Amino acid sequence: LFPLLLLFSQGSLVTSVLQAANSFRINAVGPAIFNIISIGVLLFGIYFNLSVEFVCVGFLLAGAIKLASKFFVLGAHELLPTVPGEATRQDFVKVFYRFAPLSFGVVFSLLNACFETQTASFLPVGQISLLHYMFRTFNLVLYTVALPIENILLPQLSKLDRNSVSDFSFYLQESCKLILILSFSATILAVFLADKITFLLLATRANVGQLLFAQDV
Repeated sequence: LFPLLLLFSQGSLVTSVLQAANSFRINAVGPAIFNIISIGVLLFGIYFNLSVEFVCVGFLLAGAIKLASKFFVLGAHELLPTVPGEATRQDFVKVFYRFAPLSFGVVFSLLNACFETQTASFLPVGQISLLHYMFRTFNLVLYTVALPIENILLPQLSKLDRNSVSDFSFYLQESCKLILILSFSATILAVFLADKITFLLLATRANVGQLLFAQDV
């Protein structure tokens, strides 16, 4: 499934371009298209007892259709990629050098994830899944608060002129305040509901009795 990562990476780039052009519809529908096709391929493979390779090809097809739909909208806005000129290349190099430190952050994040996985392998059976679900529980705050505000705010900030430093500072300051207030409130709520959320995530037929006993204790 490595080619799927390439499709997603290219799709993220196209998503940023479309957001700068105030086009949000396909960005919202794209994940739904991928999920519907992927679930359909998975159910089809399970029903007819097909191989894992068939399911992987179906996932790649879903990712390609998702990316193609974004390129279609990109062409409607006349924003399809072209051969860059010398001035464009120079501007790209300047922007690349400014954002180069972020690449180090990504590298350290991947190394941290690898280290956490190797360390967690020494834990008792079942603890890795528990930590994984707890991590997702507290990331709900990020997914439901910070990322939507980021998607809304990014096109507005990209339209600001170089001379609009005060407007940029205002948007950034107020958005940070809003994200901080909502994230703090949601985090406090997640702390009190963490045990119930984890219980619902892990309460399968195999271990529901054990979890009920653990709660009673």
